[in-house]
Amino acid sequence: MAITEVLIETENQEILIKLPITRPTGKVRVKRRERGFGEPVATRQYPMLDSDYIEWQIGYDTNKIEKPTVVRELIVPKTNETRYGYELSKIIWDARRIGILNDDDFDELDKFINNINNTDTLEENEEIVLQKTNTEVLGGFIKAIQKVPVFIKNNGEYFVEIKLEHKQRAVGLQAMIYLCIWLRYCEDDAGNQILNRNAEMKEMCTYKIDISKKDLIKDVIKAFAIASQKHKRDIGLIVQQVREKCS
Repeated sequence: MAITEVLIETENQEILIKLPITRPTGKVRVKRRERGFGEPVATRQYPMLDSDYIEWQIGYDTNKIEKPTVVRELIVPKTNETRYGYELSKIIWDARRIGILNDDDFDELDKFINNINNTDTLEENEEIVLQKTNTEVLGGFIKAIQKVPVFIKNNGEYFVEIKLEHKQRAVGLQAMIYLCIWLRYCEDDAGNQILNRNAEMKEMCTYKIDISKKDLIKDVIKAFAIASQKHKRDIGLIVQQVREKCS
């Protein structure tokens, strides 16, 4: 199994999220907050610090049923394929199964998702702006600044980011959702903090979610719900299915 894969398990009424920390170019990577934004860190070469966090480009579905965090009971139909619950869907499924998320939480999520209007979703209503300046560099090139909207929700041990970028093979914007967890709240296999040392080869760290941290799950769900109309439909369907199928 590739070390870039996230593992999600349950133990003692907690969800254990095991995250790789040695791939600075992967979808899960350690970044260091400097000058107001995060820079990737090569953790095998440099010690991990209190200013470091894990940036996880989290997903909710996949067409690869062999992946370790797939929930085959959750179906996300697409035009040309069938996709299955994955990563975030696995977290929601486990949270329902062990009682971290209850009926009141699902009522709250249903209400939030159903109250999102067409004018609320980010892909359809935000834009990337190119602002020209009067600064000229060698060769007659004029400096312009691209302003890209980023939406952030901070909540103590973690923060959630919604970043907009141009679609690569289509017209319009696409929203990317990142769950960012401060390394100081993660631990190694022995339950020890992982700061102030270099990472070991292929090392993974663990972040634990119990009932006191249920807001993390709800914040990521809400981020997908406002990201786009497509994500809103998909995440609403996943939440509905978890409520109906998981007990």
